[in-house]
Amino acid sequence: MTHIEFSEVLRLLQTSFDVTIASPKADAWYRQLHEWPVDRFRRLVTLALAECERFPALAWFVKNRDRVPGAAVAPRTACPICDSTGLVHTTCAGAAYAWRCPECANWAGRADGYPVWHPLPGHTVTSHAEWNPHDPLMVKGLALLGPESVAWRAATPAMRTAALALRAARSAMDAAPAEPPASPGLRATVRTVVQQLREPGEEG
Repeated sequence: MTHIEFSEVLRLLQTSFDVTIASPKADAWYRQLHEWPVDRFRRLVTLALAECERFPALAWFVKNRDRVPGAAVAPRTACPICDSTGLVHTTCAGAAYAWRCPECANWAGRADGYPVWHPLPGHTVTSHAEWNPHDPLMVKGLALLGPESVAWRAATPAMRTAALALRAARSAMDAAPAEPPASPGLRATVRTVVQQLREPGEEG
């Protein structure tokens, strides 16, 4: 579950028992529970409200985790549009919104109830990876997603330029003869494209 989902359920728990958990302790809870589907945590809170007379400790949730079902959650995959969280966050007229990412399935089992994000008038995306055209893995990821993706539309011009250069280099390699002379390979090509995009005199 995302930190936002965790905080919403924890807030319900605290309000119900009239207890406030300090931030360091809440962070420790999240580190322990963040791999759970949010629905499991939510159902356990409901169970705690029915059975516990006092505020339950973190150990209570860990001990009782198997008393409620929780769908298996796949490991997160790299996604430049949502920082691999599965959620796209936007603001509009001073209000904050959260949406399921349209580029990945990192939301599955974590944020299934959220609507899917698509560009909307007045909405500004407030969470996405810091685009770095000098990062070979990020350039490669954007190149693989392609110009039709939401990530491409959200990327900076420098990132698009780097990704286009890499796509062109890959196309040239694909069109090469069946037995071309020795080439540096895709990884070296990515490094070459990134190096060419560096500002004159820029270090590492």
